[in-house]
Amino acid sequence: AEPDLVAAACSLDPQLLWSVIDRAFNDAPFEQVVEQWLLPQLVRLGQAWESGEISVAQEHFASAGLMRAVSAVYDAAPHTSSGPVVLVGLPRGARHELAIFCFATCLRRLGSAVVYLGAASPEDAWRDGALRRRARAAVIGVPAAYGVPPAQAVADQLASVSPPLSVWTGGSYSAAVRGARQLPDSVAAAARILHRSLAAGGT
Repeated sequence: AEPDLVAAACSLDPQLLWSVIDRAFNDAPFEQVVEQWLLPQLVRLGQAWESGEISVAQEHFASAGLMRAVSAVYDAAPHTSSGPVVLVGLPRGARHELAIFCFATCLRRLGSAVVYLGAASPEDAWRDGALRRRARAAVIGVPAAYGVPPAQAVADQLASVSPPLSVWTGGSYSAAVRGARQLPDSVAAAARILHRSLAAGGT
């Protein structure tokens, strides 16, 4: 049977949680683990919380464990300071960052220079990052409807940055943001598309 995140969340046992995550992460390459195990388990976790099967504490406990595991993969990826810089994060008010962090990790593993801004980054943080690092691209995660207006504000803010950069969106509501290119739902495929675009000199 595949490692069960919900059962580990219910236990509130750090060792059990870690053994479940460790087993999943050692089963296959990171990109495959994300697509086939991590993100589907995250959906199950959300459903278990909505139905009252698990508490907020149990949901946070499991999410924090996953975040630490993905962080380790992110940190282990080759760090490049050359090549086009990509800003990745969530706009103001958006906090569910596991999927966008998995995307940033896949992108970094391909050799892109990723600047991860994290959750709930206000417009001026994106603008400042783009100017300071002369970023060539920015990827804004839009996982929920309430994230559309702040994501639009980020896209609008970045439209005036010079030198210009390409703005991309990912997540369930990414199509609602004007003036940005939409990435596919598959985190690994999205990372490959953006990496190829930058390698080809696209903006």
